[in-house]
Amino acid sequence: MHFGVLMVFSLIIGGATPPVGVLMFIAQDIAKISHGQMVKAMLPFYIPLFTAVVLLVLFPQISLFLPNLVFGN
Repeated sequence: MHFGVLMVFSLIIGGATPPVGVLMFIAQDIAKISHGQMVKAMLPFYIPLFTAVVLLVLFPQISLFLPNLVFGN
């Protein structure tokens, strides 16, 4: 469970960061803006994403909290 959550967060970061961020290029094409404008607009979103990955690596209980409540482990 923890590996899956960590992998999804890492894939989001990889897809949204330059130079090969496919998600970023798709959003850039939809918004009809330049690459520089897109990178500048995305900068505030990178900080919480990187922080979330670091917290998930350091504290795996964060990603396991709800499943443990439901399944009682």
